[in-house]
Amino acid sequence: MSGSPVLSAKLPSGVAESVAPNIAVPRPARQEDAPVRSPVHQSQEELMAGRFEQAEGDSPTESASGWVRLGLPLALSVLLWTVIFGFIQIISGPFVP
Repeated sequence: MSGSPVLSAKLPSGVAESVAPNIAVPRPARQEDAPVRSPVHQSQEELMAGRFEQAEGDSPTESASGWVRLGLPLALSVLLWTVIFGFIQIISGPFVP
Protein backbone atom coordinates (compact mmCIF):
# COMPACT_ATOMS: atom_id res chain seq x y z
CA MET A 1 0.00 0.00 0.00
CA SER A 2 2.97 2.28 0.51
CA GLY A 3 3.62 2.12 -3.20
CA SER A 4 0.24 3.68 -3.96
CA PRO A 5 0.70 6.87 -5.98
CA VAL A 6 -2.12 8.61 -4.10
CA LEU A 7 -0.49 8.12 -0.70
CA SER A 8 2.99 9.00 -1.85
CA ALA A 9 1.98 12.02 -3.94
CA LYS A 10 3.43 15.34 -2.81
CA LEU A 11 1.68 18.66 -3.06
CA PRO A 12 3.24 21.19 -5.38
CA SER A 13 5.30 23.82 -3.61
CA GLY A 14 3.27 26.84 -2.57
CA VAL A 15 -0.05 24.97 -2.32
CA ALA A 16 0.38 23.90 1.30
CA GLU A 17 1.35 27.41 2.39
CA SER A 18 -1.63 29.00 0.65
CA VAL A 19 -4.17 26.55 2.07
CA ALA A 20 -3.43 26.90 5.78
CA PRO A 21 -0.52 29.14 6.70
CA ASN A 22 -1.48 29.48 10.41
CA ILE A 23 -1.99 25.80 11.22
CA ALA A 24 0.78 24.04 13.11
CA VAL A 25 2.10 21.02 11.28
CA PRO A 26 3.65 18.02 13.01
CA ARG A 27 7.38 17.58 12.67
CA PRO A 28 9.83 14.96 13.83
CA ALA A 29 11.27 15.51 17.28
CA ARG A 30 14.76 16.89 17.47
CA GLN A 31 17.47 16.08 19.98
CA GLU A 32 17.26 19.51 21.64
CA ASP A 33 13.46 19.30 22.20
CA ALA A 34 12.37 19.04 25.82
CA PRO A 35 10.40 15.89 26.76
CA VAL A 36 6.66 16.35 27.13
CA ARG A 37 5.12 15.61 30.54
CA SER A 38 1.66 14.14 30.24
CA PRO A 39 -0.77 12.47 32.65
CA VAL A 40 -0.08 9.18 30.92
CA HIS A 41 3.64 9.45 31.62
CA GLN A 42 2.93 10.37 35.24
CA SER A 43 0.61 7.38 35.69
CA GLN A 44 3.15 5.07 34.12
CA GLU A 45 5.89 6.32 36.45
CA GLU A 46 3.63 5.83 39.48
CA LEU A 47 2.81 2.30 38.41
CA MET A 48 6.45 1.45 37.82
CA ALA A 49 7.46 2.91 41.19
CA GLY A 50 4.63 1.15 43.02
CA ARG A 51 3.08 4.35 44.34
CA PHE A 52 -0.64 3.82 44.28
CA GLU A 53 -2.97 6.41 45.70
CA GLN A 54 -6.07 4.92 47.19
CA ALA A 55 -9.29 6.80 46.59
CA GLU A 56 -11.42 7.73 49.57
CA GLY A 57 -13.91 5.00 50.38
CA ASP A 58 -11.86 2.26 48.75
CA SER A 59 -11.02 -0.62 50.98
CA PRO A 60 -8.04 -2.86 50.41
CA THR A 61 -9.16 -6.11 48.90
CA GLU A 62 -7.54 -9.38 49.73
CA SER A 63 -7.93 -12.13 47.21
CA ALA A 64 -8.60 -15.68 48.24
CA SER A 65 -5.81 -18.20 48.21
CA GLY A 66 -5.05 -20.17 45.08
CA TRP A 67 -6.56 -23.37 46.43
CA VAL A 68 -9.87 -21.66 47.07
CA ARG A 69 -9.88 -19.92 43.68
CA LEU A 70 -9.13 -23.22 41.93
CA GLY A 71 -10.92 -25.70 44.19
CA LEU A 72 -14.24 -23.91 44.66
CA PRO A 73 -15.18 -23.69 40.97
CA LEU A 74 -13.97 -27.25 40.45
CA ALA A 75 -16.01 -28.59 43.37
CA LEU A 76 -19.10 -26.64 42.30
CA SER A 77 -18.70 -27.95 38.75
CA VAL A 78 -18.53 -31.56 39.98
CA LEU A 79 -21.59 -30.95 42.14
CA LEU A 80 -23.50 -29.42 39.25
CA TRP A 81 -22.68 -32.32 36.91
CA THR A 82 -23.73 -34.79 39.62
CA VAL A 83 -27.08 -33.01 39.93
CA ILE A 84 -27.49 -32.96 36.13
CA PHE A 85 -26.74 -36.69 35.77
CA GLY A 86 -28.99 -37.50 38.73
CA PHE A 87 -31.81 -35.50 37.17
CA ILE A 88 -31.34 -37.32 33.86
CA GLN A 89 -31.45 -40.69 35.67
CA ILE A 90 -34.66 -39.73 37.47
CA ILE A 91 -36.34 -38.60 34.24
CA SER A 92 -35.10 -41.43 32.02
CA GLY A 93 -35.40 -44.15 34.69
CA PRO A 94 -38.83 -45.51 33.69
CA PHE A 95 -38.03 -45.35 29.98
CA VAL A 96 -34.60 -47.02 29.88
CA PRO A 97 -34.51 -50.75 30.87
